[in-house]
Amino acid sequence: MKNFLHEGVTLSFQASEFTKAGNVVSLGSGLMGVNSYDVAYEEWGEAQTEGVFIFPKATADTPAAFAKAYWNGPAGEVTTVSTDTDLIGVFTKAYGAGAAEAEVKLIPHMTIVPGP
Repeated sequence: MKNFLHEGVTLSFQASEFTKAGNVVSLGSGLMGVNSYDVAYEEWGEAQTEGVFIFPKATADTPAAFAKAYWNGPAGEVTTVSTDTDLIGVFTKAYGAGAAEAEVKLIPHMTIVPGP
């Protein structure tokens, strides 16, 4: 197929600030990824948009296995709370209150706004 470029597991992005490897980045339109390496302000980096990653978890949350996981950017953690957060994926297993980290399967998600 002549118009196929690549699988899209990683996508390039231009950093709006210094971004450390492993940081969650918003790629726009609700698409989230995990930065592959340290990227300086306005430099280009690569973000993983698929895979399972370990993130800090809101310790009060008690997600079920495969419950939706949301990224709380200001707190720097995944949560079950959908308000003022970004959908990033699903928890790979259940977690009790007090768990400080959680495994999350990234699920590419975009918010598509219908045109006129």
